[in-house]
Amino acid sequence: MLYRREIDGLRATAVTAVVLHHAGVPFLPGGFLGVDIFFVISGYLITAIIVRELESGTFSLTAFYDRRVRRILPALLVMLTATIPFAWIWMIPIDFKAYAQSLLSSLFSYSNIHFATKDGYFAPDMDRAPLLHTWSLAVEEQFYLLFPIFVVFLTRTRRNVLVPAIVGIFTLSFLLCLVGVRSFPTINFYFLTSRAWELLGGALFSFVASSRSRRVNEVASLVGLALILVSFLLPTVQQACPSALTLAPVLGAGLLLVFGVQGTFTARVLSLRPFVGLGLVSYSFYLWHQPFFAFARIRSAAEPPLAVMLGLALAALVVSVVTWRFIEQPFRKHSGPFRIGWKPYRMFIAAAGILIVTVSAAGQITKGLLWRMPPQVIAMLRESEWNTACLFDEKSDLPVFPLIECLHNPGHSEAYAIWGDSISSSLSGVLASELDSRGVTLQQFTHGFCAPLPGVSVPSVAPSAHCSAFNSSALEQILASPDIKTVVLAASWMKFFGYPGYEIDGTIDPLRDEDKRAVTQRLKDTIATIEASGRLVVLVYPHPQPDTSLMDMVVQQMLRGVIQPEVIIPYANFIRRSALSRSVLDAAASRKTMKVFPENIFCNVSSGGGCALVWDGLPYLADIRHFTTTGAKRVVGAIIDQLSDRQKS
Repeated sequence: MLYRREIDGLRATAVTAVVLHHAGVPFLPGGFLGVDIFFVISGYLITAIIVRELESGTFSLTAFYDRRVRRILPALLVMLTATIPFAWIWMIPIDFKAYAQSLLSSLFSYSNIHFATKDGYFAPDMDRAPLLHTWSLAVEEQFYLLFPIFVVFLTRTRRNVLVPAIVGIFTLSFLLCLVGVRSFPTINFYFLTSRAWELLGGALFSFVASSRSRRVNEVASLVGLALILVSFLLPTVQQACPSALTLAPVLGAGLLLVFGVQGTFTARVLSLRPFVGLGLVSYSFYLWHQPFFAFARIRSAAEPPLAVMLGLALAALVVSVVTWRFIEQPFRKHSGPFRIGWKPYRMFIAAAGILIVTVSAAGQITKGLLWRMPPQVIAMLRESEWNTACLFDEKSDLPVFPLIECLHNPGHSEAYAIWGDSISSSLSGVLASELDSRGVTLQQFTHGFCAPLPGVSVPSVAPSAHCSAFNSSALEQILASPDIKTVVLAASWMKFFGYPGYEIDGTIDPLRDEDKRAVTQRLKDTIATIEASGRLVVLVYPHPQPDTSLMDMVVQQMLRGVIQPEVIIPYANFIRRSALSRSVLDAAASRKTMKVFPENIFCNVSSGGGCALVWDGLPYLADIRHFTTTGAKRVVGAIIDQLSDRQKS
């Protein structure tokens, strides 16, 4: 295929937007859409190459896959292996285990599926994942695996239906994307099924020829460039991607590819040497920027200054040039003194692959290679785990209550219940111990991602699929247990009430419950039902949470020699972030409800100062939100104190 310098210039535009966005540059809120432009370019070029070679009778699937592997794998393997020592030195065990999982998924091209099981691409802590960016490589690699077979099959059987077939799959993928952005946004963001239309859009543009009219080419290419720039510069609802809004950068890239031919203004600009040079190393630049940024964030107590991030971007660019020259080019050349032959190529892939698989397996089997840490860090980590006993998830069978294994301190005449998500689970162990000393049994009803609202689940969060049934069964069991006198409700309220929509009694709210009226009423009804049965409801309000893992911050301070780490967050920030969830809880609670405010434990509420998240060197939270034993003791202590005061009065 005839080399077009302006396409490398377009690559440069896309990768620059992505890197600057990830660096935190404020005026590029839509910079992450550069990835979508890469999808269009890939679909355009791959289709053009396949069709041209099929027409000339020179196409070979083996040769095609060999070119793709030589293009993608060597630089990827170098980047993956280079991240291992930094992860080894700087990542705490729980994060190293997650890194090990992503390492394997990146090697075998399913990292998009792996990251779809996490909190989401734009979740606060995901920018600390060194291999997060490999999701887009996985999408492309899955497309490269399937699309050539599809084209060859249709070309050799019913060639005249190739374009209509691509249009049909494009349409189905786009429609799925429109449904997914509302119903399952995380899966929608990562999966090929919702991204295929972007790659297929590029494929369709490859069948369109530029105009013979220079004016048409000029106008169309300028419109394309404008669409791309507007997409980068205008604020975008990040979680709502891909969606109909993504048509703008996809259409813009397509117009540039088709009409931005040599002789047009856009082609002259994109063909300038700096753009072309950056475009040539764009793949390596994309590979290296995220590890640089992620490890900088891991090593910093707060978000690194923008100047530091831009400096790291330049460093990543330098490494990218070296990678392009000494890794990409030698592996891709088909002749000449610098070409790497098949034997050393196989040896390189085998050695790097064995190393990656070994590290990944060790990291997962040992739960993060705890022994890497200094003794004082190991001791702190062991004291700062959070309780996951009797915490069900979407992979578990729905429990049939009562469950003996979730009944703590059996044999007492009085019982309490704790009901909620993983926040409740993190409190339950300490609460059970405290109640046992007072002659009280504890029944635990906890399921990940399930706030205690019967009949409610969150369509956009796959792990909440069982929440409706689980919570309905939990409430039935509580009401059927006469010994249960007090019910503690605790959940990640700030996260739960931040979701865009809910499924209530099997019906997805068409208004997406933006003002939370539906879930507020359901929580209010739940509390009223429990209180009407003569039981006391203890409602645990939101607690202060950092933007990034508290454990990471504490460990990094200890690794720098700080004996008694401290982490303090502004109380005003917590009040602002928790305003919505607090208003919902206030509206749902009755006069009888006992409210427990963890902020009174952790924050200097009277002066409006800070919230201390570490006590005597031990963190209150094991990550961003789950209580360690130390944190749980403080919260449970407040619950017991308020109950005692209530009984005295």
